[in-house]
Amino acid sequence: MSTANRLSSERNLLFALNGRPTYVNSISASTTSANLTVGDGALLLIQPSADVFIHVGSTAVAASSVKVAADEKFYLMLRKGETTISAITASGTSTVKVFTLG
Repeated sequence: MSTANRLSSERNLLFALNGRPTYVNSISASTTSANLTVGDGALLLIQPSADVFIHVGSTAVAASSVKVAADEKFYLMLRKGETTISAITASGTSTVKVFTLG
């Protein structure tokens, strides 16, 4: 596992996770995968309006993605070179708000 963009200490990680959220955009997720391009190696805060599966990359598949419950906050640190996240629902739709932290 690459450590190229890891934060240097637990203190720095806590500051980053509790940093000022800046709204990037929303993903309109449904039973068809939808994606969003964000900054390279971004630290993200993700909050869906309904249960959703989140994946790093351009196509989410429920079986190999992380399930995030409705209205929960999910933190995601992209690695260097990763710029796209995607979302899909098992049924219905979900508006997935995406914020950068810093």
